Amino acid sequence: MIDNIEKILERGDKIDNLVDKTSQLETESKKFESNARELKWKMFKKRLILTALVIGVLGVVIFIIVLIACSKDGVNFNKCKSSDSGSGGNGGGGNDPTAAP
Repeated sequence: MIDNIEKILERGDKIDNLVDKTSQLETESKKFESNARELKWKMFKKRLILTALVIGVLGVVIFIIVLIACSKDGVNFNKCKSSDSGSGGNGGGGNDPTAAP
């Protein structure tokens, strides 16, 4: 009978130990979840900033290419404007000899 009482006390100690470990694990899992959420947000912001930077750089590069292509002497966009503004939208400038009058 004394042997049974000792086993019950040992079992109670093991259960108490298990409850303590469970509480500790729950606390650590909440910390992990919080840190993971914070890291996810930081990485999203970093990716967003990088995307904005790439789009900005591409915009500047395209602007410079258009500026170089359209300017002859200095900054002049007259070279890029269509010389025949009343062509009717046929894309050829109105100089097609096979077009119907």
